Amino acid sequence: MTLGPDSHERFKGLSRHRGWTVAKYGLLVIWVVAAAMTMYPALGKATGLRGTFFTSYAADVANPPWIYITLRRGRNPLARFFARSPASAALSIFAVGVLSEFCQKYRPGFIHGTFDPLDIVAYGSGLLICYLIESRTLLHSEP
Repeated sequence: MTLGPDSHERFKGLSRHRGWTVAKYGLLVIWVVAAAMTMYPALGKATGLRGTFFTSYAADVANPPWIYITLRRGRNPLARFFARSPASAALSIFAVGVLSEFCQKYRPGFIHGTFDPLDIVAYGSGLLICYLIESRTLLHSEP
């Protein structure tokens, strides 16, 4: 089936389910709270979450899926280019995450942060979940 650039058929898996909207906003909240606790250590310490999985990896798990959902539901040219399919969306977002991690290791100062291979695992795990859910949804929605 050939789809035009403005067709929403390619977003069948995301546009039809209210759960993706709930996930999008839930992930945004997790990402913002985790980022705030990382940027303001006193906040993390006050909540007792400083130095835990939440402050170390929650943003890395939540942000890539949020970007995935945003791109796959988007109508802008960037979404059309990078998010033509569940696989292209997941791979392009994962590639940017891996690139940012390696910049932290090999080009310190270019991107602020500390290289952590578990960040790459966190990026991949969130994206893999989105990819698998959407692929299954698309598979079962075909006539």
